[in-house]
Amino acid sequence: MIPTASLAIASRLAAAGCPLSSDDRLSRPPRGFEAAKGTPVADYVGWKSFTAHHPLSDAEMQSPALVDRIVDFAHTVLPLLGMGLGGGR
Repeated sequence: MIPTASLAIASRLAAAGCPLSSDDRLSRPPRGFEAAKGTPVADYVGWKSFTAHHPLSDAEMQSPALVDRIVDFAHTVLPLLGMGLGGGR
């Protein structure tokens, strides 16, 4: 199951304007995760995949600072790799 630390990361990402979302969800919890129903991790264990995003305006997309914004975003979402959130666990 997704540990409490991963839930904290998801909360921090949302607060930073980079919320996690998923377009592809299971209709019920995967086998072995039935106990997650009704808990804070219930939505996450049913996701088949996820995305983290931060919208950019047209002006930001055309700005010389775009590369810096992309690097900042990568640093913001990097904790997802360390926790394995959405990594099939």
